[in-house]
Amino acid sequence: MTHHHTHRSFRNLAPRTRALVGAGLLVWGAVGLQLSDRAEERLGLTPSEEDREALARLGPRIIPVERGGRQGGAAGRRTS
Repeated sequence: MTHHHTHRSFRNLAPRTRALVGAGLLVWGAVGLQLSDRAEERLGLTPSEEDREALARLGPRIIPVERGGRQGGAAGRRTS
């Protein structure tokens, strides 16, 4: 079944049924998140401080740059 057919089948359901299916999917996702955290702890798969530092090094670095001269936009206007 393609995405289009699945979407059409879902839209053909009664509004109450669609709401129940949507709520069920949200509950299923929330339960999955809770269970995966517990399983991670029980299996000893929690990240170490070294793992967290390695992940932080992979992230983007934001470097602030001082602007010289006149600033554009509202930041450059004087309020006196």
